[in-house]
Amino acid sequence: MLKRVIRHPASVALYQLLHPDIGIPLAHLVSGWSRRARADRPLSGDRLWSEIATPRFQEGFDTVMVGHFHHPWERREGGRTFFVLGDWMESFTYVVLRDGAFTLETWPAG
Repeated sequence: MLKRVIRHPASVALYQLLHPDIGIPLAHLVSGWSRRARADRPLSGDRLWSEIATPRFQEGFDTVMVGHFHHPWERREGGRTFFVLGDWMESFTYVVLRDGAFTLETWPAG
């Protein structure tokens, strides 16, 4: 529900009228609400596999990477690989291509 309100054209237009000294703290506040709501809903990697990765595999790709889900996840199956990159702010995850193979890694390496 919050996403629909925030992305409504009227909300966007009103936000653009705000001075950055007000708009930026407001955006951080709303982002915090969204982040807490997301914490209650764990990532469904299997759903992402079927809805995002499988169609790309059917197009001929053998590796699919997506971001913006804030939870790192990896699945390898039948010579195909799917990565959810996580984020850089909390999990510090990224994917590396080394010697023709992708790996999901965390900074700092440990």
